[in-house]
Amino acid sequence: MSHPVDHVEKGILHTVSYFEFFSYAPTHAELHRFHHTSIQVQDIKQAVQDLTESGRLVVRGGRVAQSNQVLTTTRLRQESSEQIFQRFVESHLPFFTWIPMIRFIGISGSLSMRNIKEDADIDLFVITSEDTVWLTRSIILVVSHILSRIPIFASRPLCWNIIMSESDLTLPPRKQNEYAAHELLQLNMVFQRRDTHIALLSANRWIFQIFPNAQFGYIKVNIPSRLSLQSKTLRCIDYLLSIPQRFWLKKKKYHVREIGSQLWFIQDDIEPKIPLKLKRIKHEPR
Repeated sequence: MSHPVDHVEKGILHTVSYFEFFSYAPTHAELHRFHHTSIQVQDIKQAVQDLTESGRLVVRGGRVAQSNQVLTTTRLRQESSEQIFQRFVESHLPFFTWIPMIRFIGISGSLSMRNIKEDADIDLFVITSEDTVWLTRSIILVVSHILSRIPIFASRPLCWNIIMSESDLTLPPRKQNEYAAHELLQLNMVFQRRDTHIALLSANRWIFQIFPNAQFGYIKVNIPSRLSLQSKTLRCIDYLLSIPQRFWLKKKKYHVREIGSQLWFIQDDIEPKIPLKLKRIKHEPR
């Protein structure tokens, strides 16, 4: 299917501008993945070439931006991010994968794009077994506290920003927008049991309405619910452990949003700071 050239170019310029807000220069593949129209990669490359020749874009090292400064910033952050990933993620996360309730751990935020600032925290996205979000968080906090006492692990904090149950993977309607779609598709899976990552994307298929080119072979996967005596016991334990945590969070004035079986611990939410002109699409749930 062919598309008007100006329509393709407008989509590319929007995507480049969106990433530029985060001081990131996308690749041609990323421009294709996050274009709002179903389109071929070669059409993206041709449109980028035309925009480059007209002076509206700059291309270097396979990355596209509106200025050389963003290209330079991206290159420097890519180099340092790889070191951070190896030094902190690969050394820290094995201490958490043994927790039996954890079904998935993913890197989110700037590190997922290898675009992290030198002093930024490492953002993590966790999926737990059913009825164990607070129980899992309790164990995570204990392990994190122990690691923080060891000098080689104490220099950069891990921020467990989102913890959700495998029985409640669909993002709430108010979160179903372009920014959240970016975050889900940019997740770096570092650990999973079964097909939890695919189940997460299957439960949020609205992202493919926003970014149709990102849908490549994803299938619907259901994680079965297990309502048993063991599950009811875990639910009771989870509730009891939530009481002191909620009290402590309220006392410390930490912002936490509990939506169903999802816990959102995002203290500095970047989403409201994104300029309105870059919020091109908001998915309207049916």
